[in-house]
Amino acid sequence: MMGIVYDLEPHRGDMTDKRLRRELGREAAAFLSCYCARIKNEFDQLKRPLQFSVGIEYRLALTKSLDEADIVLSQGPDAGTAVQIAEIPKDSSKSHPNRQKEVIQKVKAAVPGLAINQHDIQCVNKAYDVKKRPEYFYQGKVKGSPAQYSQAFVDWLIQQHQRDGEFFSKAKAESKAAGR
Repeated sequence: MMGIVYDLEPHRGDMTDKRLRRELGREAAAFLSCYCARIKNEFDQLKRPLQFSVGIEYRLALTKSLDEADIVLSQGPDAGTAVQIAEIPKDSSKSHPNRQKEVIQKVKAAVPGLAINQHDIQCVNKAYDVKKRPEYFYQGKVKGSPAQYSQAFVDWLIQQHQRDGEFFSKAKAESKAAGR
């Protein structure tokens, strides 16, 4: 296994930038450009699988204790250091537009003849810790907010069933065996 790490500021990471190519040298820039293109192409061909990414989740809370913070906003060691926004909040109705009943409808529409219900989805949730996977699951903090699922979750369920026709039965058995 080989790992290549290069430290570039985001606005300087464009391999078509003449200044960057000049700084790196023609051969290194050409290599990195081809390498990045191959990785991106493979990532797209594989339909952007989760194995290519590392999920990093931070929750923002105001606290007086630095030990309880994931991220600390400060001026940094140099006075006047600029602070950048780490993430713009996402609209959960767009990122996770499906309630459980829509998930079931979409899976059934994609796999004719498949008989699944809410219990099947709940067993999958338990067996695969779906509620701990923000790319699949979201639930608002307001009491009574419905569980919401992403299209990626729907696609994943369909893919798992296509790989193994017993996927939902196995999830039920695993959920029951774990006593969850």
